[in-house]
Amino acid sequence: MTSTVPFRMMFFILVLHVWFIQYVSPRKTYYQKHFKYFKHSRRSLASDDSGFLNIDSGAAEDYQDDLGRYFVTDRAYIDTGEVHPISSETRNVWPFFKNLRSFPNGTRNCYTVRTKEGKNVNYLITAFFYYGNYDGKNSYPVFDLHIGVTRLRTINTEQISFSDVVYFTTADSIDVCLVNINRGTPILSALQLRPLVTNSLYQTSPAKLLGLVNRYDCGATPFSNTMLFRYKDDVYDRVWEQNLPVNNTISSWTSTRSDFSIVYSEQPAATVLKTFVQPIQGYSGMTYTFSNIAKPTSEFSVYLYFAGTLQSSSQDQRRFTVTINGNRQGPFNSPEYMKTLNVYQNTSVRGNVQISIQATTDSKYTPILNALEIFVVIPLEESPSNPEDVTAMMKIKQTYGITEDSWQGDPCVPTNFSWSRLGCNSDNPPRIVSLNLSSSELMGDIIASLSNLKSLRVLDLSHNNLTGSIPDSLAELSSLEVLNLAGNKLEGSVPKSLLEKSQTGALNLSLYENPKLCYLNPCKHKKNKAITFAAVAVSTLLVAMVILIVCYRKSIWQKVISGFKEKWFCNSGIRRFTYEDLKTITNKFDNKKCLGEGGFGKVYLGEVKNGTQVTQVAVKLRSQKSTQGAKEFQNEVNNLMNVHHRNLVSLIGYCNDGDNMAVIYEYMAKGNLKQHISPDAVEVLDSWEKRLQIAVEVALGLKYLHEDRKTPIVHRDLKLSNILLSEKLEAKIADFGLSKAFSAETTTAEQRSDPSGPISVGYLDPEFGKTRQLDKKSDIYSFGVILLELITGKEAWIKASDNNSSIHLSELVTSLKELEEIIDSRMQGTYKTNSVWKTVNTAMTCIQKSPKDRKDMKWVLKELEEALNMEIGNCEGTTQSNSIDNSKAIVTSRPMGHETASERARTN
Repeated sequence: MTSTVPFRMMFFILVLHVWFIQYVSPRKTYYQKHFKYFKHSRRSLASDDSGFLNIDSGAAEDYQDDLGRYFVTDRAYIDTGEVHPISSETRNVWPFFKNLRSFPNGTRNCYTVRTKEGKNVNYLITAFFYYGNYDGKNSYPVFDLHIGVTRLRTINTEQISFSDVVYFTTADSIDVCLVNINRGTPILSALQLRPLVTNSLYQTSPAKLLGLVNRYDCGATPFSNTMLFRYKDDVYDRVWEQNLPVNNTISSWTSTRSDFSIVYSEQPAATVLKTFVQPIQGYSGMTYTFSNIAKPTSEFSVYLYFAGTLQSSSQDQRRFTVTINGNRQGPFNSPEYMKTLNVYQNTSVRGNVQISIQATTDSKYTPILNALEIFVVIPLEESPSNPEDVTAMMKIKQTYGITEDSWQGDPCVPTNFSWSRLGCNSDNPPRIVSLNLSSSELMGDIIASLSNLKSLRVLDLSHNNLTGSIPDSLAELSSLEVLNLAGNKLEGSVPKSLLEKSQTGALNLSLYENPKLCYLNPCKHKKNKAITFAAVAVSTLLVAMVILIVCYRKSIWQKVISGFKEKWFCNSGIRRFTYEDLKTITNKFDNKKCLGEGGFGKVYLGEVKNGTQVTQVAVKLRSQKSTQGAKEFQNEVNNLMNVHHRNLVSLIGYCNDGDNMAVIYEYMAKGNLKQHISPDAVEVLDSWEKRLQIAVEVALGLKYLHEDRKTPIVHRDLKLSNILLSEKLEAKIADFGLSKAFSAETTTAEQRSDPSGPISVGYLDPEFGKTRQLDKKSDIYSFGVILLELITGKEAWIKASDNNSSIHLSELVTSLKELEEIIDSRMQGTYKTNSVWKTVNTAMTCIQKSPKDRKDMKWVLKELEEALNMEIGNCEGTTQSNSIDNSKAIVTSRPMGHETASERARTN
């Protein structure tokens, strides 16, 4: 016993020592580092944590500057970009201008800062930019700065070194994003966040933000070429300009002491308050006009600061009024000695800003002005995504280490920067409705955060390395229609609630290729493994004997494989229908329910009953005369089972009953696109915006097939009749009978393959005649033809008036130069000119004769989204269709991208 006492004592001392190192010492260091900073910021470190944050972009380690400000590295706030030192010849006196982070990759790169104060707080955010010729190119980059989901301004680094914004956060984090506008690589030197007090002068709301236009230290005398200053005693570390335009005023400075009474949080530093401007002799006031500082319709917030710097009994005789854009305030008495006064106006300040400060008739002295701030009011046109969804996606991104380029900032908004692999609805705020992380190399358990995506309809986690059990919480997603967990390493029981939803048809559940997954609940494990193995062996032998007896006329191997496929379908959650079932749901294939007919056979409208619930479906029944047989049938079913995207039709079930084969998929109430576009269409789609929206949706689906899957798929039969429309005219690609899946690792030659059925005339890649092969570029050609049909309302092949010859639609469009000749006359008055021209250019790029001149679907989608933004008014410079600029006619005699400089000038 006595020998154990010293050991316990030593163990206790060791624990105490570790605790001191890990807890006490860091706290002391933290306080020491922050003491000067909080002291000069007029905040008590002992009483509160200010929440102030200084981020040095690209700094190697945390540090404290000469003024006591504590800077942290940016590694915890962003996971993209490159760090570069600034050229030593151009380094600035500010410490955070020694290096920067540049963003050569991706369109939008965002710093995400989780705030200590949480949501519903106003923040003063300052971003600093200093190019410093870090790349040796002497070319100043120009890019856009976004705060949250709102564009704040365009940053020209030759003219701007900082940008201030007052932002009201509705979430627990703030996104500061740099957006590449193809005018150089975006950069950031530092980021500064300051939470504002509850009753701050800088008040905004969730519907708007304030962007700084000017902040002047009035009366300061600039020295050297430096016009921007930060002062140690400014509570918010604001940047002040010293170049206020002088108009019948003189600058003055007083050597008064610095202990001004603190009246309000935004009070300028004493250094600022000790300088002022006043009218020259013979003038009773001052007038300042700020023109062209924003759009003519912009609204502004104006703040004026006055200080009592003169110790005189006549101070009370200095009276004045303030008039801002015709709105008069006052009269005011100049503040008492060492006291301050502020005058501000947040409403009815539009257009140019004119400020007049005039002495009253009973004032003995003229007024003085110590400081001035002007902010532009920027409305928030789009609501950020639902905060719960944002939090969930950030957790998913962090847990699985997802490094998608587009996974920056808000997941859904702005729509042209929404994250890849997910889809959002148009609710306010938007909700995430689909998430496809198939083949993303995910590892670990299925995290609980997925169940926080309450509006999720499609979740695809297939073909990863997920382990553990399937969480019951997934069944709580009431809107979930598709759940694909195939190809993982999941184990344990499948939750009973998910199985029940699958059995009723409410959920398309795919679970195949999870060998340790048990469909019983709970799983029943045998204790005696030897007995279990023997029982399995005997069962397998009996099954083999049955197969040999039943299948004596057919290949044993084919039957065995077929049996495995049937089990695979069963485990996936896809329903298997008998031929008798099909008769029931289609009313014995009533011709009145026939929706159309294709190369595979007729398509019928059916009704599947699940208790009291009735779901309409489309039943595509193979015709006995069809040249497309079992191979095409298996191909379509396999492809539909493995693709889940909001712009691709969803598979509900299949029938493989003897010679009777059918595919059952979701019913699209508005039929196919050809029925709404063709020259003889009855229900014409006469809105260009809606046609363009459909084109974007089809492009999304095709991009998913080509680029977002581990095993891409070539559709190989894209045409108007294979694009189906829902009741709300949402577009989905259908008919995968001719599709071909191929490995992403194969060469171009291996990716190409002969079609296994008839390809629609007019949509076929012209290179097919030479190569007899189709690939992704062939799909892009077909999509280009579809775009031309959407624009013109004409069919792919147009017969001449004598009916003895015909011309391809692309040739017709090439021969026309006026937009009114090209566009469908049924859409007259519904379009903006440059939106249509951009779409025409995109289509002509898609149908270039040489496949290597055709762009990929990522580029095509981006162009169409930009065209749609032009159409709906999100881009400036659009014109209505009655104001057509003939100079925008494209040059179609050469591949796009090979124009002369003058031609590019005309088309841009």
